[in-house]
Amino acid sequence: IASGNNAGINTLSDLTVNANTGTLTNMALNGATSNWVSPGGVTTGVSCAPFVAAAEINVLGNSISIVDNDITPNVSDNTDFGATCLKSSITNVFTIQNTGTVSLSVSSVTFSGTNASMFSAGSVPATILPLSSATFAVTFTATSTGLKNAKLIINNSDCDESIYDFDLLAYVNSLPTVVITGTNSICSGNTINLTAGGANTYSWSTGATTASISVTPSASITYSVTGTTSSSGCVNTATKSITVYQTPIISISGPNTICFGNIVNLIGSGGNTYTWSTSANTSSITVFPTSTASYTINATDINGCMNSNIKTVTVNQLPVLGISSTTTLLCTGNSASLTAIGANTYTWSTGPTGNSIVINPSVTTSYTVTGTDVNGCTNSTMITQNVSDCTGIFTSEISKPLLNIYPNPFNQSITINTNQNTSSFIEIHNALGQLVYKNNFEVKIEINLTNIESGIYFV
Repeated sequence: IASGNNAGINTLSDLTVNANTGTLTNMALNGATSNWVSPGGVTTGVSCAPFVAAAEINVLGNSISIVDNDITPNVSDNTDFGATCLKSSITNVFTIQNTGTVSLSVSSVTFSGTNASMFSAGSVPATILPLSSATFAVTFTATSTGLKNAKLIINNSDCDESIYDFDLLAYVNSLPTVVITGTNSICSGNTINLTAGGANTYSWSTGATTASISVTPSASITYSVTGTTSSSGCVNTATKSITVYQTPIISISGPNTICFGNIVNLIGSGGNTYTWSTSANTSSITVFPTSTASYTINATDINGCMNSNIKTVTVNQLPVLGISSTTTLLCTGNSASLTAIGANTYTWSTGPTGNSIVINPSVTTSYTVTGTDVNGCTNSTMITQNVSDCTGIFTSEISKPLLNIYPNPFNQSITINTNQNTSSFIEIHNALGQLVYKNNFEVKIEINLTNIESGIYFV
């Protein structure tokens, strides 16, 4: 009974987990005094008398004792975690000593205060034997910047330090805001410059350690850079995705060969806009080459990527045709052969095909032949076949003073008179230049022509 007469009470109960209940002998309890504790011996609080075995807690950080209720965190005893970077963590280790004579029970390790949620404790043994110790880890996880503090609380069975606590401290530096500047897309084969900012030193995914890099990716890719702030050592990472557009495939459709005099339509495809070597900026052009020529097209697609192509057009010259006749002057009723050369195939204006035709016009007539060579090129030429009745003799102006040929017209024979008293000879050639008659005579000769075919002859 508090402050009452406790005569006859000889049992002292220990209500702690230690259950050290004992029997009082020769102890008179009356009010607040007794004969075994002098008045004033215990004035306030709880006294753990040396007469009873007990556990005794002590906490160390970095082998330095941390007093109970310490409110001055220090780096030396691990209560000040120092500076760290946002999103990182620091772990410090503490030791719980039991310097008492009985086992120390540890029921929990908790945290309180504004930033208690940033601190967490590892596993702690539930029992620490007398004169033994155990360690546990406290991890600080930086989830926001600035000065952070909390109180660590160890709930235990120490008689007079059952709540052992001390303050913790940490400082969180912000991460650098790392950025990458540069275009987001390029055309295949091109080079791009990427520049990092927001930190003091950099390390790229390419292995470079400069602020700027030049890269030539062949396909779409993502580059990353890690930047470090020199003052705090804090790092952060930025990424840049580059889209690589493939070079457009540019084609030119149109003939590879033409014949002289023809036009060519060339059509470009594969791009969005076009520029030709002729200065045209349309997708198609019409050209009229007179000799073999090459045409270049530069094209740009919708992504701004460029490519070019070239088209060589071979110009084949037209065949050079010729027509020959078996006679330059054809007598009415007779036939002649016309022969064409210079091509591979032929078509005559009279309808037949082939390189040679037979004609028998009654009047002077023109004939046209169209020839096609092995390249498919065509050309035309014409010949005029002269036709005569062949009933008279034509004497050139030069021969008139020297020769007199009669009768004109003649029937079966002609007479030639040189009008000179000298020996002469005569030759008669047909229209092909062939010799059909030859003889010597003095002044005058009569020639029988009944054995010579009708036609044109030269004397």
